[in-house]
Amino acid sequence: TYKTNFRRLSERFGETPLDLVTTNELKDLGRAVFALSIRNGGIGIGAQSSFVHSARFYYRIAIADGVLRDNPAQGLELPRRRRRVRRALTEAELTAVYETVLDTSRDPPLDMLLLDFHRETGARRGGAVALRISDVNPARPSVLLREKGGHEREIPASLNLIRRMLDTAERRGAKTPNDAVFRYRNGDALTRRRYNTVFGHVQRELEWARRLHVSIHWFRHTTLSDVAAVSGMRVAAAFAGHED
Repeated sequence: TYKTNFRRLSERFGETPLDLVTTNELKDLGRAVFALSIRNGGIGIGAQSSFVHSARFYYRIAIADGVLRDNPAQGLELPRRRRRVRRALTEAELTAVYETVLDTSRDPPLDMLLLDFHRETGARRGGAVALRISDVNPARPSVLLREKGGHEREIPASLNLIRRMLDTAERRGAKTPNDAVFRYRNGDALTRRRYNTVFGHVQRELEWARRLHVSIHWFRHTTLSDVAAVSGMRVAAAFAGHED
């Protein structure tokens, strides 16, 4: 998570003693990260937020190790996130996303499986990335999601989806209960970067998706909206893993 920004800190301050780096210098580097993200087609806020978290963590470790007394990153402020429209996708929009992913994917079996997984379970990205063979239970059938905050929740999934997941994982080298379910063709475990690639294609091909910044999280909203329509908000909240 922090590797890219640790490298940035090293490149900018590698020859500077830790106690001579100032808050203003860190702010300047944060603004440079924001600008670089914009030039590369991003929105800047996420990249700058990641930098702030990374810098705070880095200097907290320095203090914990006794090599620094004050944290210059403590004065860094997180950029305010823009309020975005986020809603359930319509049937036509879902179809358009599926078709676009299928047309642009270099690994259709993986990408279509991911879309189906999130459409059924309403899982966050982290739930898919962290999913292991031992988390998949064909007997119920269900999957155990381990997501942010260390929370776990069991979610029903169709037997067809579970069979596809396990078959694909086995073909791609999964052997032990602790092996990742979602894997690239070379056998490496799925990373969050895959979602950026997939929905980068979606946003380039579909103008409305680009305007709304559609991501895999929209699948989560769509599924939770469906659950709420059938079973009510309390069931949807439990399905989402929210506090009661």
